[in-house]
Amino acid sequence: METQKHYKLAPTVGTIPPDRVVGRLTEIEELYKLTESQSVVLSEIRRMGKTLFLQKFAYVTVKENRPNKAIHFDLMQVVDVTELTDNLLDKLRSKENYGWLKVQMNRCRLLYNKFKPEKIDVKYSQLPELSFKLPEFKTEWKKALSSCIEDLADRNHQENESLTLILDEMPYMLWQWILNGKAQDAIELLSLLRSLR
Repeated sequence: METQKHYKLAPTVGTIPPDRVVGRLTEIEELYKLTESQSVVLSEIRRMGKTLFLQKFAYVTVKENRPNKAIHFDLMQVVDVTELTDNLLDKLRSKENYGWLKVQMNRCRLLYNKFKPEKIDVKYSQLPELSFKLPEFKTEWKKALSSCIEDLADRNHQENESLTLILDEMPYMLWQWILNGKAQDAIELLSLLRSLR
């Protein structure tokens, strides 16, 4: 009879690093198979470990260098549509620093240079320091988000891999938007994501 080894975890503030999350490998394999061909919604009441599970899922896909890697995005603090693309780009930049993610953000860069203030000129780099929170982009958020996701899709094609985007706390984010009078933005975002998919 196999006994499970238990790890004593010291009390923490915040979340546990994904490499210290114990178990869940069977569920990770099941989720991995699903994400190869479809979108997945993970639903459970609060405080049941969804975020830790998703973070470990993303960690395992990168650590094992799988052809379908996952990137975890925490959307809880995103307050509006103009902040969403910046949130995604910031996370992508942090992943690029680890060396496994290289994305030619051609569409984002072209869009940025088209609408940017005159004094800013974004040159070529893998993930340039773009910010779509500038007033010039307020009405262009759909183009900015679409460009970001389409640039990621280009990487999938070039690298012969898939990237799974984990949009954690999305229902919470959308509900906060609705409570703050931004229901139309929530509807338009869902419609855009549906069409991009």
